Amino acid sequence: TSSGYQSIGRVVNACISCIGPELRPDSPSFRICCAVVSELQDNVNPLVQLEGIHFKQMLSLFAPQTVQANECLPFLRNHLQSRFSSLRSASVICLRQLIQIDSDSIQTEEGEGLEEQLLRMLDRERDVDLRNELQLLLFSMIEYLGPSRVPQYLDLFRTIIASSTSRRGASAPGKDSAQNDNMEEDDEEEEGIDASGQLTQVSEVEEDDSVFVPRWRTRVFCMECIGNLIDVVGNEKSTPAHFDMVLVNQIAAKEKKEEDW
Repeated sequence: TSSGYQSIGRVVNACISCIGPELRPDSPSFRICCAVVSELQDNVNPLVQLEGIHFKQMLSLFAPQTVQANECLPFLRNHLQSRFSSLRSASVICLRQLIQIDSDSIQTEEGEGLEEQLLRMLDRERDVDLRNELQLLLFSMIEYLGPSRVPQYLDLFRTIIASSTSRRGASAPGKDSAQNDNMEEDDEEEEGIDASGQLTQVSEVEEDDSVFVPRWRTRVFCMECIGNLIDVVGNEKSTPAHFDMVLVNQIAAKEKKEEDW
């Protein structure tokens, strides 16, 4: 039964928290845990799937030596689109943990377009706590990936800030805009566990994902992201040329001299 699978998942996660530091990717114990959790991840019950996400969180916390972020990304990105806020929230938290321990793997093909996906999710997310988690995740990505992805991040944030306004909630802040945002949040149904043990879901407004017209709050957040990116790059000792015109000219002259040779 689903409750049985959920209990098994909790036992496995408890084991990881106890023996995690001693686990090795090639150890029999780790392979057994992964085999059990793979069954949980394929279960249709969201509560069971949640234990599968928690397994990756436990590995990130207690056995980071066994984690490869690029292998976890497809699974977690899929749950970012879940109808259940608990699954979305757990995926966001797990992604933030993965970035902190293996940021290089995020820059692989599996992580392509993740930032835009998160910003779209932030724009339409109604759960205030989850929006805060999304902002923390994006700030973490800027901190760990920003110095090596400055042009990409600036282009993404500028595109969102400059997007044309053509829908409710995207206009500059005012009485009507604030009322619209409040109406959207008030319409939210709380998520929880009903009498049958099933996870209830938050109702969502259907939107056209092919056209992304961000709300005002999303644009303001992107402005904050640009400020954070500037701070991160400015504090990065390996790239002082970003804020030193004398050094930039010296580097340019050196490169030109090498080309002449």
